[in-house]
Amino acid sequence: MHPTPSPTTQSGEIDRKLEHIFPADVHIKIFNHQHPTKWYSVTIVSQGVYTGTASFLRLVKDRPGTPLLYSWIPKVKGDYEIIVHELGSKENNPYTPPMAGEYKFTVTDKQGYDSHVNIMHEIARMPPCQTVDNRQDLYTIWDGSWIGPNMHGNLPGMRTGWYFLPSKDMNCNIEYFTDEELRKNPEEKSIYILGSSKERGIFLSLVDMILDGKEKGRLHDSVIAKCWGRAFVLKNNLKVLYQDWRSNYFQNAGASSDYLCHNEKVVREGGMTYTENGHKVWDEIFRDRSSWPSVILMSTGNHEGFYGGYDLQHFINRLPSTWKGKLLLTDGAFSAMRAGDGDEGAYVKYRNFIRELVFGLKDSRVHWLDGKGISKEHRMYAENGPDHVTGSQHFHKLCKSSYMDTNGQEQPMNICSNVTEVIGQLLIGYALGPKEEYLKRIANTASLYNGNNELVYCHACPEDLLPFHITPEPPMMCDAGTLHAQSRSEIHAGAPQLCPKRCFDIPPSNEVQTQSGIVYERNCPMEYFVQPTDADFESLDKMTKEIDQLEQELKQITAANQVVQQMNQSPPEVRQAALKSSNANAFISESEVDMPPSLYNLWIINAVILAILAMCYRSKIQSILQDDWNNTENPYSSLSKLHLSFNRLHGDKAPKKYVLGAGVGLLVGLVCIASFPSKDKNQSLRNTSMILRSNAITASRRPVMTTFFEPVKGGCCGMSEEGHLNLVAAWEKAWRSLGWDTKVYNEADARRHPKFKLASQKLHDVGLNEYEQRCVWRWLAAANDDDPMGGWQSDYDTFPLSLTAEQGLKLMNIPGFKSWTKHVPSLLHGDQDSWNRIVDMMIDHIRGDLDTKYQLSDMVIIMYLRDHYDLLMDLGITVWEDKVYSGFPYHPDEVKPTINCDTAKEYLAAHISHAASQADYNEKHTYPKLEGKGGVVLSDGVHYFAEYRAETATVMMEDFSKECTGNQ
Repeated sequence: MHPTPSPTTQSGEIDRKLEHIFPADVHIKIFNHQHPTKWYSVTIVSQGVYTGTASFLRLVKDRPGTPLLYSWIPKVKGDYEIIVHELGSKENNPYTPPMAGEYKFTVTDKQGYDSHVNIMHEIARMPPCQTVDNRQDLYTIWDGSWIGPNMHGNLPGMRTGWYFLPSKDMNCNIEYFTDEELRKNPEEKSIYILGSSKERGIFLSLVDMILDGKEKGRLHDSVIAKCWGRAFVLKNNLKVLYQDWRSNYFQNAGASSDYLCHNEKVVREGGMTYTENGHKVWDEIFRDRSSWPSVILMSTGNHEGFYGGYDLQHFINRLPSTWKGKLLLTDGAFSAMRAGDGDEGAYVKYRNFIRELVFGLKDSRVHWLDGKGISKEHRMYAENGPDHVTGSQHFHKLCKSSYMDTNGQEQPMNICSNVTEVIGQLLIGYALGPKEEYLKRIANTASLYNGNNELVYCHACPEDLLPFHITPEPPMMCDAGTLHAQSRSEIHAGAPQLCPKRCFDIPPSNEVQTQSGIVYERNCPMEYFVQPTDADFESLDKMTKEIDQLEQELKQITAANQVVQQMNQSPPEVRQAALKSSNANAFISESEVDMPPSLYNLWIINAVILAILAMCYRSKIQSILQDDWNNTENPYSSLSKLHLSFNRLHGDKAPKKYVLGAGVGLLVGLVCIASFPSKDKNQSLRNTSMILRSNAITASRRPVMTTFFEPVKGGCCGMSEEGHLNLVAAWEKAWRSLGWDTKVYNEADARRHPKFKLASQKLHDVGLNEYEQRCVWRWLAAANDDDPMGGWQSDYDTFPLSLTAEQGLKLMNIPGFKSWTKHVPSLLHGDQDSWNRIVDMMIDHIRGDLDTKYQLSDMVIIMYLRDHYDLLMDLGITVWEDKVYSGFPYHPDEVKPTINCDTAKEYLAAHISHAASQADYNEKHTYPKLEGKGGVVLSDGVHYFAEYRAETATVMMEDFSKECTGNQ
């Protein structure tokens, strides 16, 4: 052991007022050190008042012993203690107790100066952080003071009583939301956290904040407490999701395809699969506009900071242009990683690099969190306490503590962490908005959504951490009520993959400090892993032959089925002749019982096949039956569909025994299903496949109304780009208020259609403009929709009147393709086959020589198809009506038009198109009046009647609800 270092201060008593003249530095020197093999962490503490860290300046080479010099500037008065930790070499890293010795001093206020009052003034001058939009580098340098409960008194802060006071450079105030305020959240909001175990601490702090004492009683041993996959919690309209995201293991295209091993275990499999799955999950997050997150925190890396180890720009570029949320990036240093390593110069250089990187992203929605700055003051208060200050540590820790709520009631606290909780509060601020405005919304406005007060949580958690998991669209198990202790059935089985012994002959490429100690990284070539043996190939050949044989048998059965279909669809005399020519000994008809031996065998085969299928798909059938049980109008609808499907396949006069065979098979399958043990009342919820949508957790899902929107830069069609965005938002709000789910498609959805390239080439060849091309894209996007509750599409300037979700469920049961606005595609429905049937016809008719007097567009093509083809037989259109009102259904009045309830109730919706709005405004005088708005032309190419359709449509929805339905 080397002699104990002797930290010293510049003065035993410091006048706090001196800071206004010259920084009142407290200089701390460490003698007899072992730098650079060891570094030191210097923490300054005043119990219940303040905690902070000293910054390393330099080696003092001109002093005896070449001491390490640290500096600290006091913020508040108090009695302070200096605590020094020796961050040892990597070999003895895990155990780092405070060094022996007491080093104390006092800071006092000068007469007439009060630290507490000064802090209050500083806070009052700062705007809420979530309102600062003009500083992309807002959190790149995170600096400030941690003020304890003994100093700030009743100032709103964290549950522990501590408060983070940002520095003058940050100059913004982190607002703190109480549990009572979170319980009153009136709108659906969501927070997504993508990171490793350190960022999971933020997720757990948020869970601990939004759940009540009973719900979180088993948080410590629940499945979400340590999930290496995906988990989310939904309570009071606030959804908090965690996705395991070890992004420092992402790779750029063309990178080595080696396996990556940590000691003896595989952490990343060979190839680019891990990185590609990260891209897929990112696309999944933004697939459905109705479930876009309010704010995302994404870890970009882990050890050694982030220096562009993979293509971060890929993720930024794929942010939808219409997303109005915030993306907060961090380098994974919430553990105060390397907090004592290096000097301030290296740290400043790194932060400057990050600052330039953030500005280079050129997206004001993106900020970077200085993880070391956030956590460095609390490195002593991490998961394992002051005896474990190290290069990698968790700041969240399970605890059994309590705090006083705003009503003076003691409440349990199961996650104790100032660091993760302050970030959680920052995320809540971005999700809910400025606190003052949020409280006004609670007090003055009614919620558009029913508050989800019941806790719902879903998870897809693998059994082992390694290899690292990023799984797109994982099958999630869900539960409701209180958290319960993790059960074996809730964990996805698996085992870590071991690296071959030959890998250990490769020198380590890196040494990584983890929470459990040092691990050695090795890049192991793919060929080192087990290759298939001759026996494996023989087994594969055998399986292939068996599959081929089964395919041949299936073809024979299919051929026999086709014969039966043809016979049943033929006139009686043809069937008689066919039977005689094949030496059949009986005539197959609806009235006869006997059938030829070949057909007798066939119905037995059908019975067996259906029984097997029923067994294999028992979960799906159970789901269908459950949906039917919840369908109060017709609890046998799906069974009826099965009957109709069978008749469609085999004709209305299928042989009795043939039908009997299918029925026996299905009956056997249902009996087998019924014999399985019954589950508790939440079983159907637990087995629900949840991806990222909280509103999918219902006994029977709501219908989904979709629209298409791909912004034109600068706006178009008489509206600014902002006007279009406002109209889309109003469209979503309106349909959801009538019970619908909503989804906004964009160009990316259209591109997924297999005929997108063909359509785009033809659109280019005929010279359609950008707007008209988007009008065709919407058909392609809709034709990709395979959601059983989907198939609907409307223009985003079409707003519902009598078309509630319940009415939508009835209408969507009508088969075929349906248009309630004839050739104007403002309200449509069809199943996927029907959509693609229309799309195929449209693409075939994108021609410059199309015989029409109008300029080519999707509507013109639909008109052409209507005039030249049979609606039902050729196009599969079963509904061609005019049930959508064109414009605003109001009584004309030049001063203030009022809604015409008699007219409005007759229509499913109102299409407030550009042309209809112009006529309502200029000629009909039925355009709803907006207070404080006026003028025909607002700016170049932007017209009043078009620009304010979002606002006027909202007025129409409110008037219809209040005046025509009696709802407030």
